[in-house]
Amino acid sequence: MKNGYPSKNKRTHSGRRYTKRSIAIVCTIVLLLCGCVVVVKARTGNNDATITSIGDVQNSAIITSGARPDTISKPSEPLSGKRFYVDKARTVNKLAAEYAKTGKTAEAQLLDRIASQPGTTWLTGPSPNDLAAARDIKEVQRTSEEAAKEGAVPIYMLYALPGRDACADYSKGGFQSEADYLVWIDKVVQTLRADAVIVVEPDAVAHTLKNTCLNPKQIADRYALLNKAVVKLSSSDRVLGTYLDAGHSEWLPDPTILVEPLRKSGVEHARGVSVNVSFFAETVTATKWAQQLASLIGGKGVLIDTSRNGKGIAPATGVARWCNPPGRGLGYRPSTDTMDKHIDAYFWGKSAGESDGDCFGNPAAGTFVPNIALELARNAAQ
Repeated sequence: MKNGYPSKNKRTHSGRRYTKRSIAIVCTIVLLLCGCVVVVKARTGNNDATITSIGDVQNSAIITSGARPDTISKPSEPLSGKRFYVDKARTVNKLAAEYAKTGKTAEAQLLDRIASQPGTTWLTGPSPNDLAAARDIKEVQRTSEEAAKEGAVPIYMLYALPGRDACADYSKGGFQSEADYLVWIDKVVQTLRADAVIVVEPDAVAHTLKNTCLNPKQIADRYALLNKAVVKLSSSDRVLGTYLDAGHSEWLPDPTILVEPLRKSGVEHARGVSVNVSFFAETVTATKWAQQLASLIGGKGVLIDTSRNGKGIAPATGVARWCNPPGRGLGYRPSTDTMDKHIDAYFWGKSAGESDGDCFGNPAAGTFVPNIALELARNAAQ
């Protein structure tokens, strides 16, 4: 045998003569039918990419000139090619329409930079007037039904676990008991009418590492509860991807310290992690850090929040660095076209224009502030 083919120039069968070309065709067909390994060289600009399987041969068209094979989106990624849902009932959409009607054309055009893009629906749990968080369930039903009609994928942010934001207090709250929290998650999943992406509890894991506001028992309980939540979400056929929040690169510069906490919190059951949620690290910085983290947790996928990172992190210190810092701008638009094997999507996790908290004379966290939205749009990176 030579190169996988008979060394003789010809072979006879039932009195008929086959040339080397005929034999090659027959062998190729057999290999394709059997799923055997084929080695092919694909040209990618100045580089040769070796394709080593039938699947690679079939998908080699996605390799573009100059692109490295390790930057190509994997066909197995659950979000590949998906279109995220745009909620037209958001405050920013309503205000953009109002500005247009009243002749505030410049303001309307700026706000449309936000209103035209997919956002994230935050599910924040109980309130003084809604202890069962019924409003969240209604929002899930409304938005998922609309998304299903449009063939789009809604993104939901769960932000309601017991002891929420215990270390910062700007957004404190959440459910009083773990049992109520898990029942709420069940209701969220049961109400979904479209395939969805769910991000689990911003800051929840990070708060166990860099603060002293949680004691050892509270930390262990939190990990166990997050694990249960991730398992519930990931077992649903309606959830395309569950992403456990992992903080950001400035908060936890060394991603190795996240590995064990994420494991205890159920990351092995999740599609991956979310990073940079509501923060401002530029995409290139967030990506480098996320790639390191992903490699440490078994190559999991990553969502990067690019909602406010177009101008990077504010040149300030302390609270002023993250709580409504001025001069920030919109970052990359939401997209699954990241051209990186670890990054499943860029998304706008923070609702652009909403306050981070009542710092520096701003309203409470989650309150929409038109001037903040206008500034973000004015300073947009693209």
